[in-house]
Amino acid sequence: MIVLAIRLQKYYLASAKELMRINGTTKSALANHLGESISGAITIRAFEEENRFFAKNLHLVDKNASPYFCCFAAIEWLIQHLEIMSASVLYFSAFVMALLPQGTFNPGFVGMVLSYGLSLNVSFVCSIQNQCNLANQIISVERVNQYMDIQSEATKVIEENRPMQDWPQDGYVELRDLKIRYRKDAPLVLRGITCKFQGGDKIGILVAHEVARQR
Repeated sequence: MIVLAIRLQKYYLASAKELMRINGTTKSALANHLGESISGAITIRAFEEENRFFAKNLHLVDKNASPYFCCFAAIEWLIQHLEIMSASVLYFSAFVMALLPQGTFNPGFVGMVLSYGLSLNVSFVCSIQNQCNLANQIISVERVNQYMDIQSEATKVIEENRPMQDWPQDGYVELRDLKIRYRKDAPLVLRGITCKFQGGDKIGILVAHEVARQR
């Protein structure tokens, strides 16, 4: 029985861990969209984009609910098979005891064995379930470990890179085919910007990406 339970557990964890990883990925996208919507709520209302952001939020919720439902269904599948296996072993034991010659075992002993067998089955199933839940929740530690390996941003002021004392005070800024993204795997938010700013000019920049923000 223990060997079969271990095989069932390994079979379950092979897919459950991947489902938890997918669930974490879709949950991050939902949290990012919610944060952007809250920070840009004023601009969203100004441009009357409430329906679009609400529809996208519902889409992300549905996208996150799919792996979560699969995780729930997988653990229920495991529990059901463990209970069926435990009940089968208990039934077989009771059937064998019933076939033994009368007087082989004391009736009180047989009743005690069956009673403790039921309690042991419940404890056994709960133990396997807790082990699987622990293995699934450790996936969160993997995600934290991934963030720990991300290179940190540079300090605001780098003493080694300070300009010289005779550095020009006036000048201009020229952008040629500027392309910017928030992170390496994100889509471009600025696509081929080419412009020139003279020294002393006051420039207003309007950024429109998911949430329109004015700076």
